[in-house]
Amino acid sequence: METGGYLKYLLEITLPQTDGMDLTIEFFTKEIGNGNYTPVLAVFNVEILEKPDGVSFSRGDQPHIEMLLSDEIMTAYDRAIVTFGEVKNTNADPVPLYMTFSVTQIKNPGTLFDTKYLVTAGAEYDKETYVWVGQSEVTVHNSTEEKRIEVDVVGPKEIPLDSAGVYVLIAHCSVRSDNFTFEVIAPEETEVVTVGNLGVKGSTHKNNL
Repeated sequence: METGGYLKYLLEITLPQTDGMDLTIEFFTKEIGNGNYTPVLAVFNVEILEKPDGVSFSRGDQPHIEMLLSDEIMTAYDRAIVTFGEVKNTNADPVPLYMTFSVTQIKNPGTLFDTKYLVTAGAEYDKETYVWVGQSEVTVHNSTEEKRIEVDVVGPKEIPLDSAGVYVLIAHCSVRSDNFTFEVIAPEETEVVTVGNLGVKGSTHKNNL
C-alpha cells in the first residue's frame, strides 16, 4: 500500500444464544505500550452492518463508536472502540454479526518503507472473561507520485449590485491526514465587495480534523 491508499476489512462476530452478554470491539494501528510510536496507518469508516433478527443491543440499534485521535498526528485516528453494551440473541442457534472498517497509509516522516505494520482487531466479552485478538500485516511502500489536494471552485463570474454571489469550493484530499487552510480574499482594488457566511457541509468531513 502507498500513501493515500486504503484497505477495507470485514469482521464477522458469531453471537451465541444469550440472555445478555456485554461486548466491546476495538480496532487499532497503534503499538500498545509504545509511548514513542507515531502511526503509519489510520483507522476510518467503522461501520456495523445490518443487525440480525432476534439480536438486540442495550446501547441501541447503533452501538457507540468512539474514534480516538493519535497523540502525535492530530488528523489521524489510530484506534476505534465500539461499545455494544449488553447483547441479547433470542435465536436458538448462533448468528453472525458483521462489521467493516478501513485503514489508510498516512504521511509520516518516520515511516519505514517496504516494512510490515500491524492492524489489530480485538474483542472483550462476558465481563472481560474472554478476549479475542486478530492481526493483519500491511506492507507500506513509498508513493510513486506526490499526493496533492485538488480544488474546484464553482460560482458566478459577475455579481449584480446589492446582490450576492454564492461560491462552492470542493476540495479533493487524496491523503486523509493532510492539513490545509482555506482563505478567501475580496478584490483589493476596490472596497465594494465583502466576504461572509463561510461554512463547511457534507458527510465526508469532520469538524475536529
